[in-house]
Amino acid sequence: MSFEAKSLYPFQPERDLSQMHVGIIGGGPAGALTGLLLAREGMDVTIFEPRSKRMPEVGERKRLCVGCAGLLQENAIELLQSLDLNIPGEVIQAKLTNSVIHFPGGKTMVIPSHALTVYRGFGPVGTSEKIMGFDAWLLNEAEKAGAKIIEAQVTNVHSDGKNVDLESSVGSKTADFLVGAYGHNQVHMKLPEQDNPLGVPVTQPACVREYYLGYEKVKEKLGQSQHIFANPTPEIWYAAIYPKGPFISIALMGRNGASQNDYKDFLGLKAVQELIGDLEHMRLSCGCTSHITVRSPETVVVSNKEGGFHIANLGDAGGQRPRKNGIFASLDSAAKFAEVLRLYGNTPQAIKVFKRYITTNYVWDNWPSEVVLQSLDLFLNHEFPRKLIIYLGNGNVPLVSEAVRRTIDLVSSGRYPYWQIPMRAIFDIKR
Repeated sequence: MSFEAKSLYPFQPERDLSQMHVGIIGGGPAGALTGLLLAREGMDVTIFEPRSKRMPEVGERKRLCVGCAGLLQENAIELLQSLDLNIPGEVIQAKLTNSVIHFPGGKTMVIPSHALTVYRGFGPVGTSEKIMGFDAWLLNEAEKAGAKIIEAQVTNVHSDGKNVDLESSVGSKTADFLVGAYGHNQVHMKLPEQDNPLGVPVTQPACVREYYLGYEKVKEKLGQSQHIFANPTPEIWYAAIYPKGPFISIALMGRNGASQNDYKDFLGLKAVQELIGDLEHMRLSCGCTSHITVRSPETVVVSNKEGGFHIANLGDAGGQRPRKNGIFASLDSAAKFAEVLRLYGNTPQAIKVFKRYITTNYVWDNWPSEVVLQSLDLFLNHEFPRKLIIYLGNGNVPLVSEAVRRTIDLVSSGRYPYWQIPMRAIFDIKR
């Protein structure tokens, strides 16, 4: 995916971007990449991130986990590479080459699927190894590009309709516009009253656990595969187990949310026991309940008096792929935001292009994602359609089988909008 579109939009902003000041709340993937790209354009960028990006010392207690299982789909990796950002080897914990889909009834299907696992936040929990997390690496890259990082929480935001004032425990910052990359945790923070207020994503709780097994055991049990369980229990519609260095990560998503109590039923399943064994005596390094977007807000941008960007919510606070591929969506919205500013400046045209992109790629997915979830229940909970999917997916009817496998891959990965899946499953088949 390329974000070089100069030939399509031959526009020269009236105002030099280097004269502009931007304040960013949040230094996760969306905030860090936005800051990095805008700093490359010469803008004065300040990122407020209360977590220290410094690697913790051995034994030092720090809040490191951000509640994400740390799976980077192939399109997220390609996007970063297109922006001259190559994830260093010390950040990568495993390179995955395929997905093993586990269906109700015990049948499986192997689908080629490339992804990386990384530690989120600023390093792993529960180990003495000093391993850099993905968030810390990207925030460091933003700082190298010229963004200023302030380790403080924004406590108040004021606006006069033209500029935005951000107050924190270490001082204040006046910006031409504000980027809200504060994720789900602060999405309800009080922002200046607007005629067209920002929307708030609808979320559900999801769960992640990490167990320490050691490098050899993880390699023996999982190799380079992620294992995806479709409708494994009555409450859980999606579960995944994948390697992450000496750890294994186990993520659960429920139809109406998930809790740590759901692990008992899932870990007791025969297929799970055969795959990873009994984890009762293994060290639980991390267990958290975070939130995932199940419905993106329709309004993610507020304009200033001149019609340009005043406040823009990105990442988990803005448009997301419902239930899937959140890291890519965060990076994607950040890259598009920086692109429209570069091509159009802070103008009404920039807002128009950005809104259209977020709407078609994320907001339009709100309804189709629910249809997909209901369709999964219909097909997987009934024996005949489930057997038909497995029969076709295992290559018994060449072109049809490839379309079925492609559909399963796209649904499980969230690589593209849900509403595009039928078209892509058919027309992207390798002929």
